Amino acid sequence: MSRIACLHIPKFQIAVHQRHEELKGIPFALVNGKLTPGGYNRARIFVCSEQATRQGVLPNMRLPEAKALCSELVLRELDQPLYLSVQRQLITTLNNCSPKVADLGLGDFLLDASGLLHMGGESKFCHKILRTCGLSRFTDAYIGIADSAFAATVAARLKFNRLFIVPRGEDKNFLAPLSVKHLQLDPDIESSLLDLGIKSMGQLTDLPVESLIERFGRGGKIAHELAQGLDNRKPTIPEPEKQFESIADMGGAISSLNDTIFAVKSMLDRLSSDLKQSGLWAEEMTLSFYNEDEKFNERTLKLIRPTNHPQFLLQVVKLSLDANPLEREFTRLKLGISRFSKELWEQPPIDTNKFESHSSKTNKLLGDYGSTAAQLPSSLLLLLQRFLTSIGSNTATKAVASDHYTFDTAGTWVPITQNSFSDSLVPINLNYVNQTAERLLPSDLVLRKQPVQVLVELKDNLPSAINYQKQWYRVRCITRPECLSVLWWNKPSSKYYYRILAEPADTKMVPASSIKNPVVYLILLTHDKQSGAWQIEGFFD
Repeated sequence: MSRIACLHIPKFQIAVHQRHEELKGIPFALVNGKLTPGGYNRARIFVCSEQATRQGVLPNMRLPEAKALCSELVLRELDQPLYLSVQRQLITTLNNCSPKVADLGLGDFLLDASGLLHMGGESKFCHKILRTCGLSRFTDAYIGIADSAFAATVAARLKFNRLFIVPRGEDKNFLAPLSVKHLQLDPDIESSLLDLGIKSMGQLTDLPVESLIERFGRGGKIAHELAQGLDNRKPTIPEPEKQFESIADMGGAISSLNDTIFAVKSMLDRLSSDLKQSGLWAEEMTLSFYNEDEKFNERTLKLIRPTNHPQFLLQVVKLSLDANPLEREFTRLKLGISRFSKELWEQPPIDTNKFESHSSKTNKLLGDYGSTAAQLPSSLLLLLQRFLTSIGSNTATKAVASDHYTFDTAGTWVPITQNSFSDSLVPINLNYVNQTAERLLPSDLVLRKQPVQVLVELKDNLPSAINYQKQWYRVRCITRPECLSVLWWNKPSSKYYYRILAEPADTKMVPASSIKNPVVYLILLTHDKQSGAWQIEGFFD
């Protein structure tokens, strides 16, 4: 009979960051969103450390609320590529302890624990796994061993002890008194079972499987099998992680750009061939220069479009060396594809508009780069790559609309090389804007900020006139207020935002040339409910 072990690392994302000493033992949380001025009030806590939980911080809590409960809370953004990379590294490390290791998700691993009788037994095997985790700086880990993957997973998550071994043939008896919540069923099925008084897995196995299938379908059958300790999941031999690297010993000191490009060309030809054979293309390259055993220069080259074409990759390297020449001679060169993805085969749509000017096409392609990078012509693509390699990938940005509490901070700047920024943007609710704006704010207008306090005359609790620069202006039209009330750090803030059309109240002050075309201003006016002050935030041009 086969034996299966399950390794469980609770709150794996937190554990990955807390391998660094500065984050150990302090209130710490990961944020599902962006820690930018525009995204701070919208981001929520995704997972937090035990120290933060003890101070009242909980998942899905807004950041201002979490900071109010725990002022010393340290925040970081989720880094999914980092967690996946650490997960793969752990699989490789655990493969030294067991020939078969399977990935069950972040922080969960299945290992083959068969044939340990003459190798010290299962207890020694568990201690070896835990010691291996400790060497990888994961000190909070739990392991369970059973006949089936499900029973081993439950044993690892019970946390009675750092290791829990279910005796052979006892999976069903071990699971029987435990709650059906361990089955992680569909919420509707779990709720129905609890309503029927079925709270333990033993009670579930006493029911005829036919009745469960009739009521819950395939989900009922799977739950009945798992509760008996029947699980077909097995650990497998992990596939080796693909690596694309090339190292060249130059046989002497090299300083010439031509010699460097010649060496890089031969390396890229081989790497490109390997990528094509694997059906992959490069998204990022890493180029390192060594003098003997000393690495004195390393540069990461991000591509604005994935490719496995050696000529384009060579041009990117040449652009980098032209923009930032080497200051020393080198004797060894290392080139690696640090990020790659599966090659896609798509034909871009044909442009049937024959009368569109070349400049307008270019502006559209650059403006919509995030969604149409694959459609850029090669000449424009190389020009853009030259520009970004010279000044930096995050230097060239474009403005993108994003909803916000306040009009003056709506929108954000994103790099034109950023293919996806949906996490940092909030879609504009156009229906709401149209209702509240009452067609006062055309989309082409931009707020020109000129904050200044003003006197306001009220009528029916709404502004009817304002005094700006010693002159009164009559309010011709006003929107319903846009309200913002938040706890900004420890200082409460409550403001009402109005957009108003205003014209001079005294026509004698207006030049005669303007009588036929009256002067009208579109103004963003705010009222601070805490202080009672009125302020013009700016004028729309």
